[in-house]
Amino acid sequence: MKNEIKNFLKHKAVFSLGITVVFALYNGFLGISRLSVWYGSFCVFYLLLAAVRGTVLLTEHKLQTKAEKEKIRRKAFVAGSVIMVILSLSLALPVSLAVIMKRPVDIGLTPAIAMAAYTTYKVTSVCVRLKKQKRAEKEPLSLLLGGINLTDALVSVLMLQNTLITAMGENEKMLTLSSVTSGGIYGLILIISIGTAVRGTKSLSEKISP
Repeated sequence: MKNEIKNFLKHKAVFSLGITVVFALYNGFLGISRLSVWYGSFCVFYLLLAAVRGTVLLTEHKLQTKAEKEKIRRKAFVAGSVIMVILSLSLALPVSLAVIMKRPVDIGLTPAIAMAAYTTYKVTSVCVRLKKQKRAEKEPLSLLLGGINLTDALVSVLMLQNTLITAMGENEKMLTLSSVTSGGIYGLILIISIGTAVRGTKSLSEKISP
């Protein structure tokens, strides 16, 4: 029974990874077709985020002996944490574009609905995972994967917010509110990225210590 549950979770994780890649390519298409730096930057972000998530999943899949596990997990966590922090810092570009009103071009309601569907899926997935996750769980790669999922969901909210504002029409009050909330979401993403790295590093130190 435990193996069946484990296999189910693996398939679910791979499915989620595939959805993220498709969404990244979709943003790339919008970036090229609309000549939008906004969507182009998110395409790159999501592809790299998917790469980190894929690396974590692949690492867990390939682990064999106990001796190899800790060593490989340590390297994967350090590399993933560094990339995640860098990616979070790179979000300064699209957030800045939002603040100075260089938002995405008007692409209509259909793409906005697609982004709403993706955002709903990601936020729901994160909520379900957080509800099922054991509070005592301190595995570094598990913490990293959780941080990636939270970042993914928050970025999708950021994108949806600014896309809907563009699709529905902008006004001064809405732009001010959007700038404040975009900055708040960005700050939360940075906290999650750095916090994940710190917690994971602490967990690794506890395992190494006699």
